[in-house]
Amino acid sequence: MKKLLILLLFPLMMFAQSDYSISFNSSGSYVEVFDSPSLNIQEEFTISFWIKLNNFNGYSHFFNKWNYDDEANRLIFACETFENDGVLYAWLGNNLVNSSIQLALYEWQYLTLTYNSATCVVQFFVDGQPLESSNDVCYNLNDLVPTGYSINIGGNSTADGINTIDGRMDNVEFWNTALSMEEIQQYMDCPPIGIEQGLVGFWKFNDGPDFTIVEDRTNYNNNGTANLTGGATYSQENCPELCSNNNNVNLEQETILIGDVDCSGEVNNLDAALILQYVTNVIDELPCSYASIIIDYQEIEGCTDENAFNYNQSAN
Repeated sequence: MKKLLILLLFPLMMFAQSDYSISFNSSGSYVEVFDSPSLNIQEEFTISFWIKLNNFNGYSHFFNKWNYDDEANRLIFACETFENDGVLYAWLGNNLVNSSIQLALYEWQYLTLTYNSATCVVQFFVDGQPLESSNDVCYNLNDLVPTGYSINIGGNSTADGINTIDGRMDNVEFWNTALSMEEIQQYMDCPPIGIEQGLVGFWKFNDGPDFTIVEDRTNYNNNGTANLTGGATYSQENCPELCSNNNNVNLEQETILIGDVDCSGEVNNLDAALILQYVTNVIDELPCSYASIIIDYQEIEGCTDENAFNYNQSAN
């Protein structure tokens, strides 16, 4: 079966791609992502992002899927300052999950919340390290599905601006699976490309100040709208990344094998779309642009080929 060989040539230095975060300033700003079937998680999830806080501001919502008037169905990852400065907490349905984890000011931190409804376990991570957990939070995530609530990042579109953070956010990930500690650390060091299995939303905020649309880097196209008010803006200060490019692609190599990306047993239109998304995201992350992209064919084994970028040893 013929598979795709993508030959990436990059001999010419071009203008650098800008990299941004969003600077929220507790003035009612937020990013809203309207509901879609892919965002209706069923059994488990992971929320990860980089945060750099300037101040603690009341109930600061980093990420929520919620309407302010509904106390029964809510997904909230936030910190509060009324009793303790910058302590992490979460809501799942009407279950409040408190922690004693106090965030720092003026430094980038990578925060993660995971949940598995089968085990009723909620886990908080900071900088890839599991710090606190609760094993008695049994909420049926399916109850969120019929609500059709939007996802809000950095604030809350339904609460008159009272939940907006004061600080920067970057590289917001939403997964429909509970990632392991090793996977969380992997994506902290080197962010996803956008085609990873289970990744249903990935917002890097690299769109820049001339755009209100916040692009979702996954193939689900869960694009958001930036509602930046009161001085909130895109910032050219962005989160730290330890890898030079996405998915540990070696820039010294001139070829990357990409075949049966979705492991369906054949190369189809979905593979083509995922390949295009991959190439677009990789180029966007580099300090230079490729001089040309040449597509040719070669017989390879697809996702079970250890030479392919999407190699999966357990794939059928």
